[in-house]
Amino acid sequence: MSMDNLNMHVDPQFNPATPTNTPEPDEEAIVLTQGMWTHLVNCLSLSEANIAALEEQNQTLRNRHMALEREYYEQATASHKSAHMEPKIPDPRIFSGSRKELLPFLVKCRLKFKGQASCFPVERSKILYVGS
Repeated sequence: MSMDNLNMHVDPQFNPATPTNTPEPDEEAIVLTQGMWTHLVNCLSLSEANIAALEEQNQTLRNRHMALEREYYEQATASHKSAHMEPKIPDPRIFSGSRKELLPFLVKCRLKFKGQASCFPVERSKILYVGS
């Protein structure tokens, strides 16, 4: 709806405190004083400012929501990975130095290293384990 479609009469000299001799407006005519017009423009300006502030807050909330979704996803996948626990493999018997116990000892050590790989990330840790 445009302002041209309204039958409006703005009287800049209108002062409600003093009576005027102007004729009564038609039933369809709308009379706006300068003060009324100024008040209307001020209200519209405030509304536009409020809408801009709400749009900014909305964008801030959307960004925070996306960050929280990403964080939740990362935590969920991390907890799923940590939930995949390694099996508990018993330690092999202490090697006594006997030739016939060497092969079973080495096989059990190799099973321990493969089954609990996080405990033995480098070769040095495997050597220290076997030597102890």
